[in-house]
Amino acid sequence: MKKPNVFSGRSTIKKRFTTFLSFSLFFILNVFFFLPTFSIAGNVDEIKLTADDADKKDGFSSSVSAYGNYVIIGSPSDDKNSGSAYVFKYDGSEWTEQAKLTASDAAKKDGFGSSVSIFGEYVIIGSPSDDKNSGSAYVFKYDGSEWTEQAKLT
Repeated sequence: MKKPNVFSGRSTIKKRFTTFLSFSLFFILNVFFFLPTFSIAGNVDEIKLTADDADKKDGFSSSVSAYGNYVIIGSPSDDKNSGSAYVFKYDGSEWTEQAKLTASDAAKKDGFGSSVSIFGEYVIIGSPSDDKNSGSAYVFKYDGSEWTEQAKLT
């Protein structure tokens, strides 16, 4: 007579618990940390931001980051999948497109804009398929009048 495997049930329970814990943590972080940041601002009107040169297949808004009065939105399928990212600024009454950022060495299928982040006057933009899929990240800085590429991280 073969003995039952006592670990098979534990493995299933562990997987279910891990899934439950991951979902619970995601829910807690969203409800208690992220959502209140929007309610503190008071009445927030809904606004739809679109790129000046928008096309259906650009992948616009596949990544988004906000800081202060700035929002950066990735568009990794823009310009034959070389990608781009758009910076919008809120002036107190309306949002305007401030800049379209592209990699200085852009090539087809780079996916520039797949991930974006903004903090202060710095923006970092991911390009996972750059350099034959080895990937890169680009750092841009705002000098008060324009955004310029500062570095390419590989």
